Amino acid sequence: MRFRERLVLAASLTSLIGLGAGFSFVYEKVCTEHEHEIDLVLGVESREEADEIARNQGARELPEDPDLKATNIGPLRKYAVLYDGEGRVLARSALVGSRAPELKTLNVHSAKAFDHSIGQTHVRAVLLPVPGRPGEQLLFGVSRDPLDSDAALLARVMSITFVGVVVWIVLMTWWLTTRMTREHEAIAAVARRVAAGDLSARVGGGVPHEDIARLGRDVDSMIEQLSALVTSQQKFVSYAAHELRSPLTAAYGELSNALRKERSAADYKEAIECALEATQHMRTLAEDLLVLARSGAGPASGARSSASLANVTRVAMAQLAGTFEARGVRVELEGDARVDTWNERDLQRLVVNLLDNAVKHSPRGGVVTVRAASKGEVELSVQDQGPGVPAADVPRIFEPFFRGSREASEDGSGLGLAIVRAIARAHNGEIRLEPSAESGCGARFTVRFGAPLARTP
Repeated sequence: MRFRERLVLAASLTSLIGLGAGFSFVYEKVCTEHEHEIDLVLGVESREEADEIARNQGARELPEDPDLKATNIGPLRKYAVLYDGEGRVLARSALVGSRAPELKTLNVHSAKAFDHSIGQTHVRAVLLPVPGRPGEQLLFGVSRDPLDSDAALLARVMSITFVGVVVWIVLMTWWLTTRMTREHEAIAAVARRVAAGDLSARVGGGVPHEDIARLGRDVDSMIEQLSALVTSQQKFVSYAAHELRSPLTAAYGELSNALRKERSAADYKEAIECALEATQHMRTLAEDLLVLARSGAGPASGARSSASLANVTRVAMAQLAGTFEARGVRVELEGDARVDTWNERDLQRLVVNLLDNAVKHSPRGGVVTVRAASKGEVELSVQDQGPGVPAADVPRIFEPFFRGSREASEDGSGLGLAIVRAIARAHNGEIRLEPSAESGCGARFTVRFGAPLARTP
């Protein structure tokens, strides 16, 4: 059952119960008030009738009084029967005729009014003793026809009104829910289009209600992010395939040439070395892809620890000691700060990639400065003395497989800075390329780690 149908059903049931209870209360109240009014008439008239019988000792016929009056009910016809001490009928009114009920069938133990039937007529009656005439009792009643007629008319009017109001409520609820859910239906249609693969679908503006408009904007933002994610994934797969194709082609070509004809041991060795170099490139690329995927997946479950950025940097410097020496670059470490981490090796990989990038772009004899500090947020910056990053490359420098115009001939997978960004975000941080303190004084990458997360007990 759809939301609109459920809402209409709920409104209809609520109206049905509410109106039914209200109408039932009114019906019972009106009938009770009318019965009370009849009972007041019975109380007065029956005592007057008994007093009159007491005065007329020898009477055996009850007088035919005009119809009694009840204020809101109308004329009431009188039914009266006089019984002796043994239950025999002594007198009766004309309307009773031969249909006088037997005294023993009345089964009345008090002077309160009760309902009974005289022939085919329903009456409201009382049974009371006649003053001064021991054993004699008077049954005095009035016809219930006006009361029953009014109750039947009231029931018909209320039933027709009840049905009409329920139908009106159902129609109005359906109309209102249709108008209220029109925007929801539009959003749902956009969601179905996106689920079918159409990432160009958008909710757009023009929604009159602010809460629905906010939902539409949120859905559009989600679609934008999903579209960017899909595009990034497609580019990632395309770039990965392109990067893997070159070393695969090189390894396949070297091995195919080696097997095409008999060659000397030196030629075989050269072919194997070329294939091994291509394989090593693929291995490095595969490891970088795994690190990038693992870092982008968020923190793993387990206990966190506090790591010193100075110690992490020293370990990274030891790993790249050979590269520093070969390029004639010196690294200086300043300050320290601590970062909460699930995996200290990821932090080491972050610093290694930043140092490797800085060393590649530093001139021989240059200095790479690493600074760690805590200024509300923990910061780690790596400053080189190279030519800096061209302005055209800045927007894409953290994209996977992107190589700037100055790195086209450099070895590497193009994943170094992308991995740094993924590890920084996994630590609730972000990396930025910031302008150097001095113009033309290299590039400075700064990682700002967010506030440490609350430790789990």
